[in-house]
Amino acid sequence: MTTVKEEVFEYLKTMGLMPKYDESGDIRFMYQMCSIAILFTDKKDEQYLPIVLSGIFQVDENNRFDVLEACHAVMTRMKIVKCLISGSNKVYLSAELLLDKTPNYEDILPRILRALVASRTKFIEEITK
Repeated sequence: MTTVKEEVFEYLKTMGLMPKYDESGDIRFMYQMCSIAILFTDKKDEQYLPIVLSGIFQVDENNRFDVLEACHAVMTRMKIVKCLISGSNKVYLSAELLLDKTPNYEDILPRILRALVASRTKFIEEITK
């Protein structure tokens, strides 16, 4: 029986992407010139699937308020995507999925990836106003 991780990895290959496992066992790949990670942080809940586009903007004391405003705009206007500041003061976008027992990756993953990239574009538009 294959795991969700293996299924996702194989599906990404069918999309023409070149996924790789990192040292933590997470899946990393490029999509539309963005670095994406699919994290497998909860070993007890294989159906929980956070997909992350990280490091899209550096936060400092001078721009923090504007970054928070841009994150708020992304989260209120875009479906499913969270826009947050990491502990290393970088903005990241994530979509956290709860899969059913028989997920159809063809219906789920392309739409999520497009949403993350569109949210990145929205963030950049907001932060450069």
